[in-house]
Amino acid sequence: MFNYKERREKLYALMEAEGVDLVFLPKHTADLDYLTGTERRVVTFGNVQYTHHWVAGAFLHPKHDPKFVFPRMIVEFDSPNGVDPNTTTVSELDDAHAKFKKVAESFGKVKKIAVSSRTWGETIMHIMQIFPDATIVNAEELVNKLRRIKSAEEIEQMTTACHLVDDVLAQVEGRVNIGVTELDLKTEVNFQMNERGSKTESFDTAVWSMGPKNNRDASDRRSSNPIDGGMGVSFDFGSVINGYCSDFGRTIFVGDPSGEYQRVYELVMAAQAAGIALLVAARRNIPVMMHTPSEVKAAVTGSGRANKAQVAEMVKRLLNLEVIPKPVDSTDALALAICHIWRGGGNSKIAEALKAEKSRLSKLVGK
Repeated sequence: MFNYKERREKLYALMEAEGVDLVFLPKHTADLDYLTGTERRVVTFGNVQYTHHWVAGAFLHPKHDPKFVFPRMIVEFDSPNGVDPNTTTVSELDDAHAKFKKVAESFGKVKKIAVSSRTWGETIMHIMQIFPDATIVNAEELVNKLRRIKSAEEIEQMTTACHLVDDVLAQVEGRVNIGVTELDLKTEVNFQMNERGSKTESFDTAVWSMGPKNNRDASDRRSSNPIDGGMGVSFDFGSVINGYCSDFGRTIFVGDPSGEYQRVYELVMAAQAAGIALLVAARRNIPVMMHTPSEVKAAVTGSGRANKAQVAEMVKRLLNLEVIPKPVDSTDALALAICHIWRGGGNSKIAEALKAEKSRLSKLVGK
């Protein structure tokens, strides 16, 4: 699916430019997955600590294929796709440092080694013993330059991961009813993600309800208490497709939301719409001006506290219309345009248009 060799060639070019001789990346990291296809496994509580777990990772060098060092338990029980032929296995009774050192020294003289910031401290201590005169730098400064620009294949995987969680919520939302527990919903979410091809969750799935009837700590996300009416049930979960993750959040209200709840919802949706509009305009190099609701109301009616009906009536009068435009969104848009012109933002464009029209007419008269 992905050309890992091509990715590593790009890394080696960056290493040469930065004077880096060797890179070490630990197992279960996105960087190692990105460069070698070594699959990351399920999110665990802290880290799985096998015997000699500190050796787990791979060395990358421009003149060699990647060389892996894994504890026996990872080789036999934690590598679903098998291991690379260039893998050194460290058993429980082995001298782990000696085996790790033999692999590290096989690359020759090392003056600068880049190590992932997610590398265990114990691993770095052993690397410092093996290369006492080498400079250690952060490998992520190299790898991130490659990973931050996504290919079409990567975007496809990320899109699939996003569509998957959309489908999951569509399947689960019908179960958000009075009497169901958060734990029931969390279990169903994870099951539905697995059914649709996500090997695991991109982070710990969270389902929690908040409201006047449920005074609880929002960090407690797996209560077995039944959901009651008048609550907002928040979902926060993500899927993993071929190493690419999604992060999804939605809230479903049980019953009829209060006026305050509705107001906050509309505020968030308006902010999202404004952000999308700004993004679309920026992509097309369209200049954008922002006006607050009170500013628009004051410009159109003379009062920053005017209601929608008053704004709509003034728009009709100012534009000499026979009826108030519908839907109401159209009057809001016209009010914004009127405000922008009166605030000076549109004056220059109107002046330019008038000048162009006068020039056109003068040419016609001259003919």
